[in-house]
Formats: sequence, C-alpha cells, structure tokens
Amino acid sequence: MDLDEANESDDPRVFLLYKAKEAYGMSDLSPSSWSDLVYVMDQPNSTVFETFYRHYTKAGRPLLTAGCDGECKRDLLCELLTSDSSDRSRCASLGSA
Repeated sequence: MDLDEANESDDPRVFLLYKAKEAYGMSDLSPSSWSDLVYVMDQPNSTVFETFYRHYTKAGRPLLTAGCDGECKRDLLCELLTSDSSDRSRCASLGSA
C-alpha cells in the first residue's frame, strides 16, 4: 500500500509489491538460497541489493528516498546472515562498507 496515495484517497489500494523467487532469480526459498543471495547482494554496485532495499523499505518514504550507504548495506546484510545478534562472526566475510 502506498501510504501517500492512501492518505489522499478514501479508497486505499493494496497491491503485491514483489514475489521473492522472481525478483531475485531464486530457484527456491530455502535458507541456503537466501544465504547465497546475501553474497550476491554484497558485490559492489549490486543491482540485486538495490532491488532488495526497495522491497525492504516497502518502496516507501522516507527510507527509500534516503537510500542505503555502504555502512547501511553491510549492517543490513549482516542482520540477514545472523540469527543471534550477539554473534556477528558470519559478518566478517562481508565486503561492503
């Protein structure tokens, strides 16, 4: 839902923003596929990361407008790799930032 559009109208429009398998070219949605995707997104100038960030922000202001610099990208990818926020050891393999 576009909140700006919804606030201008009494009839909000709900729509599907994306399907993960199609948007990221994934064969399945297994944990290993998501992990592989993180490393694809970690590449410099990754268009896949730009697509992911648009989806992550739900294509909404103000986050999408502000963008995501190298530090933001590394932090976000690190969060995707870890299930325990106190153990960020898997983040050492990331090259962003």
